[in-house]
Formats: sequence, structure tokens, C-alpha cells
Amino acid sequence: EGDLKIKVLVPRAAAGSIIGKGGVTIKLLCESSGAKISISDASSWGPAADQVVSVQGEEEAIKTVLEEVNKHIQALKDEGWFQGWATTPGTVSWAYSNLSGGGASSSRVYSHTP
Repeated sequence: EGDLKIKVLVPRAAAGSIIGKGGVTIKLLCESSGAKISISDASSWGPAADQVVSVQGEEEAIKTVLEEVNKHIQALKDEGWFQGWATTPGTVSWAYSNLSGGGASSSRVYSHTP
């Protein structure tokens, strides 16, 4: 079995909490799951700006990371901007453009090698 890859669009506020202060949270997630995680730079400013979280690893590692990412996103559901972010069709268009290589993007890669 090879590594699987998945990309998930998240609001900037969630990406920040996934990374954690000094990268501690994402480092622990990489270590506990064994996955390689990268997070793109934000598409714009503000908590609702889109960022892409890319995850690579075995199936269980990806499941672990996605569950954690979802917790960080759901923690923001009561924020005033969240409903607009979650229902904006442009969000999906931006994601498809960048995920298919249509846009320039930079990212930081976090990984743990056991």
C-alpha cells in the first residue's frame, strides 16, 4: 500500500489553530498520526481567508488528521463570518483552481519521520 493524499480547504482561523503557537500543535499531530501535512499561505486577509491543508500518509493517518482538522473548523461555527465562508461558492472555485495547479501558492510542510 502506498501513501494516500488529500487536500482540504479551511478558513485561515482554523489553519492557525491547527498549526498552533510555534507550530507545536501541527508537530504533535504529525508525530501522533505519522502523516505529512502542509498548509498553504492564505488567499487573502481575515479569519475567513481560504487555506489548503494537504495531507499525505497511510489511510489511518489521514483519517486521524481529518478528524482533527474538522474539530478545528467546527470550533469556529459560531463565529459571525463562518456561515458566509461555509456557503460561498467562490470558495470552491478558488480551491479547484489552486488544487489543480491553476494558481501560484506557497506552503509550509510539516512532517515527522518516526
